[in-house]
Amino acid sequence: MHLLLLDGYSEAGRKVFQDAGLVTPDERYRRVLMELTNCTVDVVHPADPGSNLARGVEVQQFDGFVITGSSLHSMEYDDVHVKGQLELTRTLLDAGVPGFGSCWGLQVATQALGGGVVRNPRGHEAPFARKISLSPAGRAHPMYHGKTTVFDAPAVHDDIVAALPPGSTVLASNDLTLVQSAHIPWKETYFWGVQYHPEMDLAYALDIIELRREKLVSLGHFASAESLQASVKSGRDLVENPENHALRLQFALDEDILDPAIRQREISNWLSNLI
Repeated sequence: MHLLLLDGYSEAGRKVFQDAGLVTPDERYRRVLMELTNCTVDVVHPADPGSNLARGVEVQQFDGFVITGSSLHSMEYDDVHVKGQLELTRTLLDAGVPGFGSCWGLQVATQALGGGVVRNPRGHEAPFARKISLSPAGRAHPMYHGKTTVFDAPAVHDDIVAALPPGSTVLASNDLTLVQSAHIPWKETYFWGVQYHPEMDLAYALDIIELRREKLVSLGHFASAESLQASVKSGRDLVENPENHALRLQFALDEDILDPAIRQREISNWLSNLI
């Protein structure tokens, strides 16, 4: 299987991860895809001007494409870092290449195909999206085969889908985000998108919490920088001891986040659907 991975971050956004000594989101996603199936993954950075696919490359060579998260805002479609991503996403779908996206990925596909994205009036959702509930359509959809009807997932986003492209179907919602996932049909293909991050394990979620600590404290997700660090420390203890019941209760975490096979089910189901 030959996949194309679209990294949603700009060069400056990637540098934030690199300066902190962290694996960049595109590399994290690439590893997950290669662990889940026998595939090759080409990575492109369409947020960087001039870095789209080389001229003359046939997009039909790819069996599917995946879009990562991002710190950008897809509704700023005149931004040079956003415009190229919208164009490449539309090009791939026009060519019949099926797609999957996490967070930013859902937003970019929505915006590229005529839907709308806005800042979430209900606030920032992080570090976990709680009580995501499948709609009747979601319960029957192949993306959720083997998934429980209510679950939690790693999440970090300010923006949400306000209007899906025509013909799309909402597959899951929660109290903070009405479109937690969607099926978007397009011509001869489709895009499956989730507003959360099934590719992100607890250890990486803790890295993101530390990376975004000032914002998370300022928004009230943590009472102080000290309480955030204490939570991160306990979280890393849970990573090392995932069966520790007391730590599970402290974070209100269960197998839907701690078991990679369950957490990544949406991605693995998409890959199976390609096959």
